[in-house]
Amino acid sequence: MSVPLAFQGVERLQVLCLLQGENGVAPPVERDRLCDAVVSEASRASPVPVTAIALGDPQVLAPGSLTILTHGSIAGDGGERVLVLAMRPYRVTGGQSDILFGAPPQVIRFDDDPARKAAIGKALDELLPWCRGETAAKRITE
Repeated sequence: MSVPLAFQGVERLQVLCLLQGENGVAPPVERDRLCDAVVSEASRASPVPVTAIALGDPQVLAPGSLTILTHGSIAGDGGERVLVLAMRPYRVTGGQSDILFGAPPQVIRFDDDPARKAAIGKALDELLPWCRGETAAKRITE
């Protein structure tokens, strides 16, 4: 089998992050911290360049682009803040190869760097076939 249709012809991988706090959008420094971690983990096994982009960047619609939509919500305060992390790939396609689902959401302590790295790695393993060392679609089992 070959690479799943949605991942064929990908020339670049980009990460788009949105991080929300309890009172709206989280500070840019916290969003960048999360986004940098996703870019770093995604770069490990990626056969294409990986970069971070900002909301509204037209590269999301560019041919050959695959965007990892990363959404985090922070709850709590101080050292007890938790992060609910959801990630899914997005690519403009002709409809027959749309990516419908992302990785299951995860809850981790926001300031726990090893846990955040592990959660991001786990999500990318679910989303990207090359993170699993596979070139074929993941078999769905019940």
